[in-house]
Amino acid sequence: MIDMARSITAARCAARSGELLEFGGEEDHLHLLFSLPPVAALADFANALKTSTSRLLRRDFPALKRQGPALWSPSYFVCSCGGACLKTVKRYVQAQERPE
Repeated sequence: MIDMARSITAARCAARSGELLEFGGEEDHLHLLFSLPPVAALADFANALKTSTSRLLRRDFPALKRQGPALWSPSYFVCSCGGACLKTVKRYVQAQERPE
């Protein structure tokens, strides 16, 4: 599932003229490092990403349907990392535990 979520996320970034720079996740959340043009509306991007990953993951992994009506929480967290060294942020995302 995590590999499919990565692929969907990369496609969503590319569709908005962006790039997925790093992807990591834990059992109950994902960490994404991505670049989008300055005109991109982050709320719209988050909504599109959560909608498409939920729909496609539930389609290909039917067991997810038994977990309730929503795959994702309605909330999300986005922050800018313009002041941080990109290598540091990438290492942070890579260090997240990957669910088995």
